[in-house]
Amino acid sequence: MIYSTCSILKEENEEIIQSVMKEKKVHVIPLSIGQDIPTLPNELPGTITICPNEYFEGFFIACLKKEGQKANH
Repeated sequence: MIYSTCSILKEENEEIIQSVMKEKKVHVIPLSIGQDIPTLPNELPGTITICPNEYFEGFFIACLKKEGQKANH
């Protein structure tokens, strides 16, 4: 599942994912992004927070997988 918001706020992103990870037995599948896209640091490894600038609005993205399920790649 992809979780994405048009927000850079910790309480709308990392805190939501951490809560779901505790309750629903999911884990983050790490994402990577090109070096030319500006990111902000966050507290959840494998997720991406895009820094707002003249080209991008700020947003957050995470890929989650339910425990015990096989990936469909």
